Amino acid sequence: MPRQIGSTFLALVLLAGTVVAERLQPADFQYLGAFAIDAPHEGSWSSYGQRGMTFDSTGDPDNDDAFSGSLWITGHDYKQEVFEISIPIPSSSVRKFSKLPKPTLLTEPTQFTTGCTAEMDYFAGVEVHQSSIWGSCASGYNVSGNDLPAVLWRRDRSDLSNLEGPFHAGPVGKSEFHSNRQGMYLFSIPTDWANTHLDGRTLATGFSRNSHGGQLGPTILAFDPDNPKSGYDLLWYRQDASCFEDKTRCDYPGYTACDNWSSAVWVRTATSDSVLFAGRKYEGGSDYVPGGWDCGPGFGEITFYDAQDLAARAARKRKPWKIVPYATWRPEEMWDSRREFGGMAHDAANGYLYVVERYAGPDGTAIVHVYRMVSEAPSVEP
Repeated sequence: MPRQIGSTFLALVLLAGTVVAERLQPADFQYLGAFAIDAPHEGSWSSYGQRGMTFDSTGDPDNDDAFSGSLWITGHDYKQEVFEISIPIPSSSVRKFSKLPKPTLLTEPTQFTTGCTAEMDYFAGVEVHQSSIWGSCASGYNVSGNDLPAVLWRRDRSDLSNLEGPFHAGPVGKSEFHSNRQGMYLFSIPTDWANTHLDGRTLATGFSRNSHGGQLGPTILAFDPDNPKSGYDLLWYRQDASCFEDKTRCDYPGYTACDNWSSAVWVRTATSDSVLFAGRKYEGGSDYVPGGWDCGPGFGEITFYDAQDLAARAARKRKPWKIVPYATWRPEEMWDSRREFGGMAHDAANGYLYVVERYAGPDGTAIVHVYRMVSEAPSVEP
């Protein structure tokens, strides 16, 4: 069952002079099934990665079934490649990887960057934005604390050889925009919302990293795709050593040092805007042992933020660490609840949510779970 934080249902009510819209909830998503990330190609492009994923409404134009468009997904962590696949009709009854529906490989794995630096050690984020496709590198081991400038790259969708970058979201050297707070995920912000609240900053990135310039929870750093150094820090949580000893001292509810958020998407309904994060949440403490952190059992989880809270931050009416999730969701359809979610993508026109479950197949391969928003999406038989 979904685990909720705070209020679970807010109807259209008058509260302290402000109209609060009905928020998107985990119960608003209906499960349609899954398909394998698997298509003929040599190499390990479809394994040990898949942290980033984005929906392309112009992809696979010859497809005429209910699942139009395509998905761009990051490949193996260290190969720094991105690939594009068709979206097969998912199956809700198959629980064996080899029997799942499989996509067509539309764009072969393409090396996206000129190479993440040694400190930024894997290619993690991808986002189709207007006529471009963006990619980002994240640092799993930047213990120097240096603010690295090589984080973001951009290519033209019609010509993947046209590489621009690297870019840094926000100014280099300013703590709010440290490279250990960006590069894990990328997502688009609706243009009208960005124009109203962020002076047109329509892209966002972030990273949850607990040390060396990072912070304790998910981050949202918004930036202008035409001027990435023009950034705005919408969400981050303060570093506080006491949080590792007592979770009640953490800004993010129940934070542990092992928490990992791989991806984020903006989801709009008729009544609200929300940002969803997907990854793995741990339930123990933050205990440092030989070899790293031990935080007890971890579970695949999706967490929900209200864009009205982010608007308050953009208007400088709220501190970024005062914004917390209003709901969390551990989908029962995961093949193994202790695995983590990777990339997540949203087809806004059809109301579909695509979520990667990492390591669900053999040799580190992954599957994609498919949901639809029941109140707004068309009727589709899984």
